Amino acid sequence: MTHADTLANATCEECGDTFTRAPGESWKRLCLPCWKASPAARKAAPDRLAQLTAELAEARAESARLRLRVLALELDGQRAKPEGTPPEMLRRLVRLCHPDRHDGSEAANKATAWLLAQRNRMENRA
Repeated sequence: MTHADTLANATCEECGDTFTRAPGESWKRLCLPCWKASPAARKAAPDRLAQLTAELAEARAESARLRLRVLALELDGQRAKPEGTPPEMLRRLVRLCHPDRHDGSEAANKATAWLLAQRNRMENRA
């Protein structure tokens, strides 16, 4: 059984239009447009408006704080970001430390592998 199956039709006491309500909502005697125009709705509206206004102000303040935090992190990231090794210098370093120039030494292999990884990382960023 769905929620729609449990709804019942009722007749508005003000305008006579039909509206739906749940079986336990016999206290609902007005349709939504008539209730919104009623004194009870007007009395409840300022409280709700004040609450929503306060929530909006709080959300805007939080948004501003987060925006400033993001800008600060971006600025820190730009300051900390190294310039990087120019591509021509990487090529030169790879040629200088290539294992073929150093009898296949382990140090030359590690250094060349690291330099090639740096080059690949720079190419992927671009």
